[in-house]
Amino acid sequence: MKTSTALLTLFSSAAVVASFAPTAIGSRRRSLVSNHHPLSSSVLSEDIAILNRRELQDEREKTKKNTGGVDASSNHATNVYTPSSSVSTSTVTSTTSTTTAAEKLAELWAMDIKHLKLQCSRRNIRYCNFVEKEDFVQAVWMDMQEALSFSVTGTLRPGMVAEVTGEQLDQEMTSNESLILVDVYATWCGPCRIVVPQLEGAAKQLGNKARVVKLDTDKNAAWAGRYQVQGLPTMLLIKDGRVVDRLEGAHMTDGIMAFVRRHL
Repeated sequence: MKTSTALLTLFSSAAVVASFAPTAIGSRRRSLVSNHHPLSSSVLSEDIAILNRRELQDEREKTKKNTGGVDASSNHATNVYTPSSSVSTSTVTSTTSTTTAAEKLAELWAMDIKHLKLQCSRRNIRYCNFVEKEDFVQAVWMDMQEALSFSVTGTLRPGMVAEVTGEQLDQEMTSNESLILVDVYATWCGPCRIVVPQLEGAAKQLGNKARVVKLDTDKNAAWAGRYQVQGLPTMLLIKDGRVVDRLEGAHMTDGIMAFVRRHL
């Protein structure tokens, strides 16, 4: 009888600790991110990873209920090329799961200093006075938060031209917030180099009216082939997830602006 009572007490204590753990982890993670807690990055990364797994599990369970038991995270984006008159159009259907804030923050903590410096450079963040890894993570994270209001991936900025991969561009196409102007180029293409300053000038004029990106066709041949890019440079204009217009050849800023204004 005494043994049974002791075991019951032990299991009850374990249950109390287990039910308390998620709240403690969540509170500590919020405290670390907002108050620059001096705790080591490895502990924070571990806490975020645990919390992230729980969030993903809950999200998948909700998705299964809403889709009749089908796990949407197993689906992949599909793209169908559908020509219409003289304008090439493409449709993108995407069911990719949304990356949570905890996942993005965990990815930053998983980076080494070298890659964090690269992230800072790409975002025009001065890091010469940064000492701890936390300084780099916090600076990039704050910049990402601002960028997410304009860009799905958080890599694009109003008034600037960003280099993207085919995968990132597919993610951007799932948002209909603004037009996407894509400059498909190659490093060996002479006319493509002429377009660079002209595209930057157009991006400044467009501001938050359009997301302006560059795509290296040699590194993203599958994406370029999917949308039947045959000549370089080629600019594609994407609206509501579809390629609605294209412009081939090297053009000045005025020509690029006239091309985009037709769809604003």
